[in-house]
Amino acid sequence: LTSVNFGDCKLLTDKGVTELASHCPGLTSVDFGDCNLLTDKGVTELASHCPGLTSVNFGGCNLLTDKGVTELASHCPGLTYVNFGSCTELTTRAKRILPANVLC
Repeated sequence: LTSVNFGDCKLLTDKGVTELASHCPGLTSVDFGDCNLLTDKGVTELASHCPGLTSVNFGGCNLLTDKGVTELASHCPGLTYVNFGSCTELTTRAKRILPANVLC
């Protein structure tokens, strides 16, 4: 399994993301757009278990902060696309954390 789309799964939690990531370390593309219960904890677990991620969508995940972006950037060097649109807790620092080649 390399790609999953859980977009708009409003009841998906960090625990679910952690279970997915620990059992599917080969993930390269994930869509968790509008999964409103996800926090930095879930993103951190995803990044640490799935370092091969290249494309992530967390648009509308309002509980994510710059910490989650930092974890993605440090654990997933192959990232080429991220969507953090409408993530209201992110600051302008979040974009600067990502490598210059990453499309936002």
